[in-house]
Amino acid sequence: MSRQQYFPRAKYFAMQAIMCVLLCGTIGLAALLDQHLHKSQVVQLSDPIGDNWISFRAPVGWKMDPPVANDDGGLYHISEPDQTDTQRNIFVRHLRIGNQFLGPMQYIRQELGQEPQTFPQPSAVIDGHNATTVRWQVVEVEDNQPQQLEGLAFCVIVPGSQVITITFQRAGELSTTDRILMSQVLDSIKILPGN
Repeated sequence: MSRQQYFPRAKYFAMQAIMCVLLCGTIGLAALLDQHLHKSQVVQLSDPIGDNWISFRAPVGWKMDPPVANDDGGLYHISEPDQTDTQRNIFVRHLRIGNQFLGPMQYIRQELGQEPQTFPQPSAVIDGHNATTVRWQVVEVEDNQPQQLEGLAFCVIVPGSQVITITFQRAGELSTTDRILMSQVLDSIKILPGN
């Protein structure tokens, strides 16, 4: 007959304590890595930019072309300072609505200037207004070289006053960092009452 093994109570508690320390250490390390990854993806934004109709914040260090403004609205173009292989650009346009009304997709198509291949996305919120969101792809030919552009387009119609389109484009495929960047820019947009 086999003899029952002696297993001291202190040894049992020591093993349980070691397992708890390992579990807590693993969870703590995972939390630190997650926090570090999140901080590395967050882009610092500039002071507010805009006019009487819209205010937003652009990524710090990105180049902003002089805004194109007229009585009906304005266009802001922000691009990465060094044109890397991604060539990321953000366009923010606002137009005052007259008596003419188009749907959000028509405004997005006007903004893109050509008929891209579009993929509906979950709706975004811009300053409390639901925005139509589309992921798009288009192939442009530059110097006899086809180049795929991909991006996100957002359109919000503020009843009775203006339409706002925000377009993000880059060469190649969208990344998680691009989506986080656009989420930060969208969160910074404030729609103002205008004149």
